[in-house]
Formats: sequence, structure tokens, C-alpha cells
Amino acid sequence: MKNLFLFIFCGFSFYSYAQVHSAITPEASSFYNYAMQSIKPEIKNLIRKKANSLKGKTINTESLSDALKKEPLLHKMNQHDLEAISVLIMVQVSENTDADLKNLVMKMRRKNEQSTFDSIKTETLLDQKSDIAKSINMAMKKISPSQESAINNLK
Repeated sequence: MKNLFLFIFCGFSFYSYAQVHSAITPEASSFYNYAMQSIKPEIKNLIRKKANSLKGKTINTESLSDALKKEPLLHKMNQHDLEAISVLIMVQVSENTDADLKNLVMKMRRKNEQSTFDSIKTETLLDQKSDIAKSINMAMKKISPSQESAINNLK
């Protein structure tokens, strides 16, 4: 009997280990919160629009920065400021994904069932959120030394 419990415990431990996903660092969250309170409303709107357009897509940080160079509102910004805006967009995408996950879980609770489609969709959203978190964490390392100057340039 003890061996059975040990086997079950090890099985659950392995399963829970396999489900671990990357998370956004607290530094990225605080940067986002502080920046969104401080920056121009036009840039906030641009961040939200870009985040909505990236819903469900794989995000490449370099392509996002290159796309931001083409925005008329941002044409005077340097590369460092564009990378900071890219981080803000990716954090907004992550928050949007969190909201989608929450809505999906609430929908599953109301139905009182879990379909295979909902499980696949949940796993897809979790994987997407993990990928976004990895990208954000790498991008934060690039802008980390001068976050304050980037925010000041966006005001």
C-alpha cells in the first residue's frame, strides 16, 4: 500500500513539474505599471492597439521593434525607446492572455464540464503566455539599465 502511495505521489510530482511555465518578472510588471501611468495617452492607445492585434500570435521582439519604427507617432524615437515600448506591448499582450484564460476557466466552471477543446485552448494560452514571458524577460535585460530614461522619453 505504501508503495502505491509513493508511486502516485511521484506521478503527480512529475506531472506538476511538467506543467511549470515561465512567468513575467516583478521588475517587468512594475516597469509596465509605472510607465502606463506616466506616458502620453497617444502612446498608451498605440500599445493597447498593437497588443490587441498580436492576440494569439507568436511575438518576435526584433520584428515588433522594426514594426514600431514605421509608426508615425514613434518615428523620432531611438532604438532603446522602441525596445521599451515593445516590452510594454508584450506585457499588455500577457495581461490580455491572462484575461482570456480567466474567461475560459469561468466559462468551464459555468458549464460544469471540461471539453477537450477547452483543454487544448487552455494549454495553448498557457504556452503562449510562457513564450511571451520569456521574450519579456530577455527584452527587460536589454532595457534594464536605463528604464527611467526610456519612460522620460515617452512622457
